[in-house]
Amino acid sequence: MYEVELKTRLYKGQKEVIQETITALFECNWESGIYHDTYFDTANRDFTISERELRLRKILIGGRETILITYKEPPFDESSKSKNEHDRKH
Repeated sequence: MYEVELKTRLYKGQKEVIQETITALFECNWESGIYHDTYFDTANRDFTISERELRLRKILIGGRETILITYKEPPFDESSKSKNEHDRKH
């Protein structure tokens, strides 16, 4: 899996149009959830310096809880900061 974050500024009404378009294209539903992320590093900040990440994520959606441990490699594309990402579900 790859992590790619592209950001844009949305104006009033655009969020709803985007959600409607994605829902129609992929036949999906939108659910609100709570994400709690905790990031870890070494005492000498090896992960930060090398742009790697180790994250524990707790997701609560509709009363269901999921725990993910994620390791992100250093970026393979400097302009977008895209990273290879490895998840393990618990």
